[in-house]
Amino acid sequence: MLRRGFTLIEVMLGGVLLLLLLLLLSQVLLPMVTGARRGTQQIELQQLAQVSVDRIVRDLSRTPLEGLSFVTGPPILAAQPLADVTGAGDQAWSDKLRLYWLDSSGQLHYRSWPPGPPNLVRGAPTVNVAFAPTLAELGQLIGGANATDRVLATHVQAFEVDLAAPAPTVRLVLAVQDQRFELTRSIRLRNQDF
Repeated sequence: MLRRGFTLIEVMLGGVLLLLLLLLLSQVLLPMVTGARRGTQQIELQQLAQVSVDRIVRDLSRTPLEGLSFVTGPPILAAQPLADVTGAGDQAWSDKLRLYWLDSSGQLHYRSWPPGPPNLVRGAPTVNVAFAPTLAELGQLIGGANATDRVLATHVQAFEVDLAAPAPTVRLVLAVQDQRFELTRSIRLRNQDF
């Protein structure tokens, strides 16, 4: 007599063995996939923090202390770097401010001003003297849209700048779900004495 198929018991036994095998594989593979996802998130946070802090430090390292303004609540940093030093030793300031601020949604923004609104009562920065914006002016400068606006980082929990001598620092904390990354970097301001 020829057999042409499987019996019902053989099919059911094969199905049960297949389910057991899939269950074992899922117990091994799911933690690996979750771990890989968490590792990727951590790396992305590190890279985002590194690029953002590098950008801020680059601007601050070209700026003497008198060209910096920082306020908290919300954190706003304004830097007017030196463009040059004349042959007579006079400082020639950049005619642009570099603005960094943290909004309520956790995004760290960058803007170069001018061009664009607002038009402040006392005008734009000049190359002859450091432009130290007031708290009200900083609020005006970060309000509205500007063609130079960039989002440097998302998922930012804290953005702090400590300008106290002898070692000013920038601190940035990013967090996504259960991943957190904090980066603090010391800055050497231009013409800073130690």
